[in-house]
Amino acid sequence: MKILNFKKYIKILFNFGIFAFVSTLLSRFRINFNLKIKDHKKINKLLNLLKIYQTNFKLLKIGDNNDGTYIVPKILHKINYCISIGVGDTVTFENHLYKKYKIKSFLIDNTINGEVIRGKEGLNFFKKNLSLFNDKKHITLDNLLNKCLKKQNQKNLLLQADIEGDENYIIHRLSDKLLDKFSVMIFEFHFLSIISSKKGLERVLKIFSKIEKNFTLVYIHPNNIFTPFKVNGYSLPCLAEITFLNNKLIKNKEIFKSKDIFKFKNIKDYKQIKLEKFHFTNQNIT
Repeated sequence: MKILNFKKYIKILFNFGIFAFVSTLLSRFRINFNLKIKDHKKINKLLNLLKIYQTNFKLLKIGDNNDGTYIVPKILHKINYCISIGVGDTVTFENHLYKKYKIKSFLIDNTINGEVIRGKEGLNFFKKNLSLFNDKKHITLDNLLNKCLKKQNQKNLLLQADIEGDENYIIHRLSDKLLDKFSVMIFEFHFLSIISSKKGLERVLKIFSKIEKNFTLVYIHPNNIFTPFKVNGYSLPCLAEITFLNNKLIKNKEIFKSKDIFKFKNIKDYKQIKLEKFHFTNQNIT
């Protein structure tokens, strides 16, 4: 996780404005702040989209309780392959998937040389970044699947993506048909503080509304390297690893119980971030 990549912050400034830029920097440097959003209808809709649900599948923690640990529904016996986008310096998650469940992973990241993957069974590496176009350094999700898998194998997939904020420019442009190839999706959402601007709020709302059409949010793990912020009195993490389960697999669901939250920290020296109660209540925010 290259959280000090200042190009990402400049990109926020140019795409979402000064308020989004300043809010994100405040959170990065662990300075508490409160946002007051005038558009109550949109912010309440977003907060309601961030409710967590328990389904007919229990949850598993995959990893070593550090950065790179993720929560997945207990359906790994149904998963054919993992598509892992954004590698960084650890492949604990992908290693575990292969060693315990024999799930092969296809990993892409143009910012590394693949040393962390070399020689590891079940892991295939492509030196590319996920994008909305294809060239020597970039690849679309659709083209990545075609490169890795035959058409008949492009189903029952697991998607794990940690792409340093680029999710804010890509997810809403992906087709529903493409996303439906995944049974489970895990996105690390960066810079949720961009909702401090009108454009940022509209973009984040568009992303979660798109996912919600065919997926249910089943877990949120706040990444504690950034401090949370408050918006209209509600606390939100600036960075969060969020797990979604395809609705095709869900037979029943109910609101998640806060007592069932997994306890682990991305950064050992910082306190674990506690999610607010609104994530665990059926009552909509109005």
